[in-house]
Amino acid sequence: KKIWKKFPNTYTDKSNSKLSKSIQKFQNSEITKNVKTVGTYAFRECKSLKKVDFSKAINLEEIHYATFYQNTGIIEKLDFSNTSKLKLIDDCAFKECCNIAHPLDLSKTSLKEIGESAFAASSYSEPTKFTALYLPSCLEKIEAHVFSAGLNFCNELILPESLQFIGDGAFQHCAKFTNEKLVIPQPLIQIGKQNIGDAVVHERDPYASHVFYNFATKNLQEFEVDDGNTSFVDVEGVLYTKDKTRLVFYPPARKGTTYKVLDGVVSIDGMAFGQSGVMYGHTSPDKITNLELPNSFVIKQMESESINSSYLNNLSAVVYKSNISNVTFPDDNTLYTTVDGCVYSKDMKTLYFVPTG
Repeated sequence: KKIWKKFPNTYTDKSNSKLSKSIQKFQNSEITKNVKTVGTYAFRECKSLKKVDFSKAINLEEIHYATFYQNTGIIEKLDFSNTSKLKLIDDCAFKECCNIAHPLDLSKTSLKEIGESAFAASSYSEPTKFTALYLPSCLEKIEAHVFSAGLNFCNELILPESLQFIGDGAFQHCAKFTNEKLVIPQPLIQIGKQNIGDAVVHERDPYASHVFYNFATKNLQEFEVDDGNTSFVDVEGVLYTKDKTRLVFYPPARKGTTYKVLDGVVSIDGMAFGQSGVMYGHTSPDKITNLELPNSFVIKQMESESINSSYLNNLSAVVYKSNISNVTFPDDNTLYTTVDGCVYSKDMKTLYFVPTG
């Protein structure tokens, strides 16, 4: 409390070494009713901090960039039940705060946007310990990697009815959600990429996305798109864009060992068939092992400047870390042929893909 009496309504100066050293000695911090904004880097790497008390922060509106970044000592619940004016949690605000073994309940806030990697872990090998996730009904944008490596979320995820955008990797490695079905709300117009209004969706970088990679891997059997959604459609539980030229994600617990991608599909999102049966040992005899691709799907080589240059081509990106052991094209395909699940050029001079499932 004594520290917060010295704070202005906005604190953003990381270079204030005297204040920084003072903060680092404290194990508990109370955000008082006078505070409207907690600024950039305000508590970064305050390793002694065990609890941040938001219970009296009734006027808090914004938590800025990397405010609590790498505060691995925080173990008490983040209580946002009285922060009804909170409208922004910015990029990396609570990134790598990995030892909070409590539900993350944001439902009482007025959040419109949650910034990139706001609650993410550093990697799936060091996941966050949040036990459940509840989102506010007014939320419109979930930026890239916000809840990435939330491996201990163990409730059913409900996407807000106001949601318009989900960024790349937003829910990747959130393997323990209990959803058998995930409902895509009516206003949702974009899944993947960083900003609403980017180029035509099926012309996007097919090596990115990972939005639902390793999501609810034991349970998710289908997507259901709300009536009136103009951007997406579910086809037998599989998520496609409305024009059916892009396959967004295949539910990992969907029954059947063979899947035939719709004719006309030209793009399949990266890791669309990636499943934690490979990464976390959640194996099942019903996991998809055979993938039938249409003639409309063309293999494209990786561009060197891509953010995922480890993938050689878009087919590798699609089935990487999946159980798929056999990929086929129609017999009348003029570009490709398959032998024992491996994909070659029609003249057998180029090997495009060897499955690892």
